[in-house]
Amino acid sequence: MPTLPFSNGEWAAGLLALSLFLSAVAVWQALRVPDVRKLSLALPRLPQALNGLRIVQLSDLHISSGFPRDWVRAVVDKTNALKPDLIVITGDLADGPPAWRSGDLAPLADLRAPLGVFSCTGNHEYYWGYRGWMAKSREQGIRPLENAHVVLETRGQKLVLAGVTDQAAPAFGLPGPDIPRALAGAPRNAARIMLAHRPRLAGQSAEENVDLQLSGHTHGGQLFGVNQIVAWFNDGFLAGIYHAGRTMLYVNPGSGLWTGFPLRLLVPSEITEITLRSGKNG
Repeated sequence: MPTLPFSNGEWAAGLLALSLFLSAVAVWQALRVPDVRKLSLALPRLPQALNGLRIVQLSDLHISSGFPRDWVRAVVDKTNALKPDLIVITGDLADGPPAWRSGDLAPLADLRAPLGVFSCTGNHEYYWGYRGWMAKSREQGIRPLENAHVVLETRGQKLVLAGVTDQAAPAFGLPGPDIPRALAGAPRNAARIMLAHRPRLAGQSAEENVDLQLSGHTHGGQLFGVNQIVAWFNDGFLAGIYHAGRTMLYVNPGSGLWTGFPLRLLVPSEITEITLRSGKNG
């Protein structure tokens, strides 16, 4: 019988050391300030005049003791350095009651974009007091879109930006996501962008002639190797670009995450800079 080069005890010690190393890497990747990911997305209905419009998407910040004021300040500084035309936050802004998070949240008031800073709600806003978080968002200069839209006018053109509530809302006696209501009265010939925390709403966005849906919620699965389980719970959506009919969907893997499970491994967080391109130019 061949002799093993290592004893059982040495194998166990090696596996323990590897596990501790990977755990340390996963915690570091989870809690660090995210890098910027740059995308260029072509929308067929985007007017030529809006070619090159830049949006920064933040998602799943989960501002908390794990992602405190200094971390938020660094995210804000990185975002502002990109000089975007528009900033959007696609849900799960923070964890904990607003009174607990006021200090950590404060740097968000410094986010700057000519077309404004807008958000939709995630499930965690409901867990910690929906109305309080809507009020706190507005205090920071963030405008929540609650089954509503705005018409942004820039470069002589109109762009529809809409947002919906989260599917957790009805459990708290509040309106759930309603994409038709969010777009009611919106110009039919303008390009449409939908903010929806959960990517599974993309099919409904397609029915309402939405050009681009921006979502989060999945955190990209957080851990390589088990992330497909997360995809299964989210209708196959995990992170990156998808299509639902004529609607393009981008699922942000999260700028932060819930600190109840503070691990990422080969699934990095991100601040997403999206440059819109006219479909005529590709």
